[in-house]
Amino acid sequence: MFFIKELSHTILLHPSYFGPRMLNFLESKLYSDVEGTCSGEFGYIIAVVSILDIGKGMVLPGSGQAEFVTRYRAIVFKPFKGQVVDGVVNNVTKIIEKNTRVRLKIVGTRVDATEIFAIGTIKEDHLGVID
Repeated sequence: MFFIKELSHTILLHPSYFGPRMLNFLESKLYSDVEGTCSGEFGYIIAVVSILDIGKGMVLPGSGQAEFVTRYRAIVFKPFKGQVVDGVVNNVTKIIEKNTRVRLKIVGTRVDATEIFAIGTIKEDHLGVID
């Protein structure tokens, strides 16, 4: 299922980036840091929709780097048991070959800190290999 979630991310900024273009750099760093990653709690972060607050930077003693806690809204994907999805076969047990496109029903998921694993079945009507 796809959701829009409000999330936060901490960005460390080297002093060489302080200046008039600092906000542009923070925004691009946020996009590159979070898009395409997975949080076991929220799911896969597909895209950042909007940045709600960059936050006030705190200079860290000793390094001179600044820490910005940013809040943003993102589209996330998190699979659930019973959901029908399209996918590509990764591990094979019988019959279907690896890299075959299939439509399947998720029968179970396991959440890790940075990954989500799912097991599915094609043994129902309208499920199976997609041409």
